[in-house]
Amino acid sequence: MTHSLFTVGQLIFLFWTISITEANIDPAAKAAAAAAAAAAAATAADAAAAAATIAASAAAVAAATAADAAAASIATINAAAAAATATAAAAAIAAKETATAAASAAAAASAAAAAAQATINDKAAAAAATTATTAAAAAAATATTAAAAAAATATIENAAATKAAAAASAVAAAAVTAATAAATAAATLEAAAAKAAAVAVSAAAAAAAAAIAAAAA
Repeated sequence: MTHSLFTVGQLIFLFWTISITEANIDPAAKAAAAAAAAAAAATAADAAAAAATIAASAAAVAAATAADAAAASIATINAAAAAATATAAAAAIAAKETATAAASAAAAASAAAAAAQATINDKAAAAAATTATTAAAAAAATATTAAAAAAATATIENAAATKAAAAASAVAAAAVTAATAAATAAATLEAAAAKAAAVAVSAAAAAAAAAIAAAAA
C-alpha cells in the first residue's frame, strides 16, 4: 500500500510539473494542463481510494483468517482439553477399580490366611490331644505291666515258700520217723545195732539236708 501511494504521488508530481511547464510556455495549454492535473488528481484520488479499499479488504481478510485460525486453535485446545479430561476421568475410574480389586484381593488373602491359621490350630490341638491320649495309654500300660510283674513276683515267691515249707515238713517228718526208728532200734538192739542206727540217722540227716538244698534251689 505504501508503495502504491508513493507511485501515485510521483505521478501527481510529474503531471503537475508538466502542467506548470506547459502553462509557462502557452496560456492555452495552461488550462489544458490544469484540467489534466485535475484529472490526474482525481485519478490519483481514485487510485488511492482503491488502494485503501484493497488494503482494508486485505486487512479484513487477514483479520478474518486470523480469527478463523484463532477459532480453530481454540477449538483444537478445547478438543484437547476435553480429550485430556476424558482420559483423566478414565484413568481415575481405572485407578479406583484397581484399588477396589486390590482391596478385594487383600481381604481374600487375609481370609485365606485366617482359615489356614485356624486349620493349623485345629491340627495342633488334635495332635496335642493324640499325644496326651498316647501318653495316658503308655502310662496305663506301664502301670499294668508293673502290677502284673509284681503279682507274678509275689506268686513266684509264694510258690517257692510253699514248696520250701512242704520240703521242710517232709524232712522233719522223715527225721522224726528216722529218730523213732533209731530209738526203737537202740532199745531193741545192742550197742552195735545202736551204732548202726546212729549211722543211719546221720545218713538220714544228710539226705534231709540234701533235700532241703534241692528244694531251695
